[in-house]
Amino acid sequence: MIGAARAVSDVLMYQPDFVGIDFSVNDDPTDFFKEIYEGVLLKVLTWTSEPAVVLLNNVYYDTGINAQEQHVAVGDWYHVTHVSIKDTLYQEMKAGVYTREELTPDGLHPNDKGHELAAAEIIKFLG
Repeated sequence: MIGAARAVSDVLMYQPDFVGIDFSVNDDPTDFFKEIYEGVLLKVLTWTSEPAVVLLNNVYYDTGINAQEQHVAVGDWYHVTHVSIKDTLYQEMKAGVYTREELTPDGLHPNDKGHELAAAEIIKFLG
């Protein structure tokens, strides 16, 4: 709910060309949060600057839990693409390519390297 309320003052008032939306670890995988997520997405998609939008699905690195399934369903309905950290960096961490500590100090929020690798996934997608 806070995302929709703050979308204009925190992001859209700046007339962005590109917006990344990531609530996958803030939302529970329920219909209630799916509906709220749709509200945020619609607010961005109908904004006057008509920004390009990508959905980012981050993950709890300790458990792999997120609301990706629900968020991707919403994105698919509106033909908005997504990048999944759960399907990429998290899987690499599970395979031993990275340790949890290399990506995040608390199992949730990326550190500098985690941000760099997440950005690289978005760039791969856009490339």
